[in-house]
Amino acid sequence: MPFGGYENNAEDFARMESDSVVRFSSKTSGDLDGVNIVLAGDCAPSSIVVAGSLGGYVKVGDVLAGNPHKAQPTFELTTSWKEAERENGSKIDIRGGAELFVRVEAIPVVELPRRVQGRAALRPLRKGTHGVYFVGREWSGEKVVTSPIFLNHT
Repeated sequence: MPFGGYENNAEDFARMESDSVVRFSSKTSGDLDGVNIVLAGDCAPSSIVVAGSLGGYVKVGDVLAGNPHKAQPTFELTTSWKEAERENGSKIDIRGGAELFVRVEAIPVVELPRRVQGRAALRPLRKGTHGVYFVGREWSGEKVVTSPIFLNHT
């Protein structure tokens, strides 16, 4: 089950090729894209491999042919189920900048909270009224943004 920007691009896909292979393709524009794989029963795999390559953006010509003039890094993350179960799972950075990464994370099936509360420390504000937004990221990468909270600093 894909999440993130997959809903916005009809060319993206995530599909089962066999009992142990999921193939996916995504054309991202800075958002977080991913694939949730639900395992049946207690069949944790002994190893997990995520491999692929990054293509370039085609401004002129055939978009489906790719961009041969840009560096197209490849990546491979090989990890164990035990590593995937750790907090934040197993992650590698993809060379090429732009904070690209691949992560495998075992997500337990639990009821997620619907309310979050806490405290926030703000650095000193200039005098006047300031709109403050709180942004949270759901585990799937989606963002939740509050309406502005106006603070008046005198």
